[in-house]
Amino acid sequence: MVAEAPGSARLLLAPNVVHLAPEAAVFTAMKEGWARQQHARFLKASTNEPRLRLINRFEVFTGLYPCRPARAARNTAMMQALADLPPVVLSDLIGIQPRTAERFAALAGENWSDYLAATRPRPHQMRGTGRG
Repeated sequence: MVAEAPGSARLLLAPNVVHLAPEAAVFTAMKEGWARQQHARFLKASTNEPRLRLINRFEVFTGLYPCRPARAARNTAMMQALADLPPVVLSDLIGIQPRTAERFAALAGENWSDYLAATRPRPHQMRGTGRG
């Protein structure tokens, strides 16, 4: 049997109860568990309450729960962005290493080497710019 971490949502949910809105129930249990953990760390309510309000505003504003798998959504968004942008541009925009962006581009099947070769200045184009 695996020991549950104190404040785990599973410890706060009633067993043998089927929730009509399971994501909302888990999210509420997660917030309650988190609040209990913070209280056990002797953090004051004046510290915890603004944080809980922020989490609640996130839920109301987005209609999403943080317990959803975010990695799959993030990766899908990166793949879509790579269909429109070269990897080096995406790496600058979202703060990842260029090599990581290149790997995602390879997974997405996008090859921007033709684009980069076409946009690279040719020596005859550089003559009047003071670079060549």
